[in-house]
Amino acid sequence: MSQLAKKRKFLSLEDKALINADADAGSKNLRITETFRIAASSVSTILKKALSSGTSAKHKKLMQPMHDALDKAVYTWFVEIRARKIALVRLKALFCLRARH
Repeated sequence: MSQLAKKRKFLSLEDKALINADADAGSKNLRITETFRIAASSVSTILKKALSSGTSAKHKKLMQPMHDALDKAVYTWFVEIRARKIALVRLKALFCLRARH
């Protein structure tokens, strides 16, 4: 009897950070796979990508806008356009068409 394929498990950044912390603490990959119920190849990939990226998500910061009023105005415009269900790509195309003539 064939076994049904397992569904993919989504891991949040916090879960991946825990996996990295467990590996740094000396836990074996087998123990990590049992704890998080994921494949050994997934653990290896997470650890490999953590080493290659060089930074964790905790170290990344959001930049503050240089012009707060402009940022708020653009966001208000964006929300208004999306509320009217206008595709921004179409709006940009119309703008470019008008600029040519």
